[in-house]
Amino acid sequence: MSNNAINSKKQSGFSEWWNSPKGRKIVNAIYSVGAGVVIIGAMFKILHLPGANVVLGTGMICEAIIFSMGALDKPFKEYHWDKIFDFENGTARFQTELIGSATISASPAHPSINYSETLSEEDVEKLSEGIKNLSATARQLASVSDLTAPTSEFIRNITSASESVSNFSKDQNNLNSSLRNLSGIYVEIGTEMKKAEENTKDYTGEIEKINKNLSSLNAIYEIHLKNVEEQSTKIGNSNKELENILSNLKKINSFSSASAEESEKYKNETVKLAQQISDLNKVYGNMLNALS
Repeated sequence: MSNNAINSKKQSGFSEWWNSPKGRKIVNAIYSVGAGVVIIGAMFKILHLPGANVVLGTGMICEAIIFSMGALDKPFKEYHWDKIFDFENGTARFQTELIGSATISASPAHPSINYSETLSEEDVEKLSEGIKNLSATARQLASVSDLTAPTSEFIRNITSASESVSNFSKDQNNLNSSLRNLSGIYVEIGTEMKKAEENTKDYTGEIEKINKNLSSLNAIYEIHLKNVEEQSTKIGNSNKELENILSNLKKINSFSSASAEESEKYKNETVKLAQQISDLNKVYGNMLNALS
């Protein structure tokens, strides 16, 4: 067996697991967890919480890996069941004419059925074998009337399978829509983060302006304090000078009082001296009169 065949088997095994229900369930879980981590990281980033870059980077890397691995998804196969079954009024019945004339490959009698457009060769072979078996079963059912109930149940099962395939297609479309919405959310988060960053820059600029204004106010306040201190010093010196003046005035007042007392004494002594001189003059006059 060649290396290409081994690699093909390995790739087909991984692809089979990747597109299996279990694999899709695990991948969807990783999608959800990664999206949750990204949203939490965005919240950390917006709120400027510690570890925001690590959480956001981890979630974004996880999502990038998952989106890259999404390239391995198989395109959904759409089978033209209406070529085999005739669905009318919510019920299904076999197109026995088509089944009876079906062959392994698309026959010239029915050129409108081209399975190669939507199916691989292996799928076409399997479908052809299934149609042959189904054709044989239909012939047996046509000849045995008491097998109507199993046939109806089989038709119901086929209808349920078709509905399941349709539901799976809808789920896949919903998943794709959710992924597109998630991408839109990432874009919106990035826009909001840019706006928050711009608002933070504006806020920082305003804070710097306020700091400059506060610095100017502090300088003015310091100058005012110096002026107040100088004025207080001058007022203190003026008060001391006033106290000295008052003290001198008190001394002058006391000196004035003493001078008034001395003046009164001088006046009294002057009066006494004048009286004594007058008496002396009288005595002297009497002596002169006596001598004459």
